[in-house]
Amino acid sequence: MAAANWLDSLTEKLIPTPFGLINVRAGGRVDGPAMVCQPSPITGGAMRQYQYEHFAPTHRMVPADIPVLVIEGAEDGQFPVHAVRKMADATGGSTFRVLPHTGRLVAPEDPDEGPAEVDTYLAGLSAVAV
Repeated sequence: MAAANWLDSLTEKLIPTPFGLINVRAGGRVDGPAMVCQPSPITGGAMRQYQYEHFAPTHRMVPADIPVLVIEGAEDGQFPVHAVRKMADATGGSTFRVLPHTGRLVAPEDPDEGPAEVDTYLAGLSAVAV
């Protein structure tokens, strides 16, 4: 049975990564196999809560709160910039970048700027970890 506020049943722990220490919250069955739940900005946390409540009796649950880079093409006809920005804002710790003159497929449409944004972002994470 899940706690009244499912987040109250999680414990926090710092784990080392190549980018430094990351705070991880875990809960569920301590001796169960680990299962990572990525937050979904589309469902506002409801899916992660459902996953936790469903699998916690049998699995060690680790809701992932990790840094995220969201790159959007300004001319993306499928997902408008304002909608992608809203999803990025709902993901804690996200960085949002818009590439001008780029559509849905950032890598082939802007093979210089897309990777440059990723390199800059990763360099920033590495600098924090040093």
